[in-house]
Amino acid sequence: VKRLIRMRPAVRYWKGVKVEKPEITYVSTTSKQGV
Repeated sequence: VKRLIRMRPAVRYWKGVKVEKPEITYVSTTSKQGV
């Protein structure tokens, strides 16, 4: 479940919501490129 929670903020950023944590943003960008 931890992985899902970590992906949750990434999805929010992808939708257009800004994330306060830069690390999450970097992960979101990486996931975006992977997709």
